[in-house]
Amino acid sequence: MILHQAPVDVPTYRRPLTAITETLTSSGFTIERILEPLPTEEFKRADPESYEQLSRLPGFICFRARKAAI
Repeated sequence: MILHQAPVDVPTYRRPLTAITETLTSSGFTIERILEPLPTEEFKRADPESYEQLSRLPGFICFRARKAAI
């Protein structure tokens, strides 16, 4: 089921990639995966201009990190 909702403002925090990864690893985390999600085809139909931009310059980055057992 596809729900059509009003746009939501998502706060952004621009940080260098090294600042993010060093914070994780220096805190005892092991980075298992880094993912930059791409926009969906549904998004392309809804907003072609933003789709093209986000396809070239991803707007999100996701990390999967695990804290080492003590």
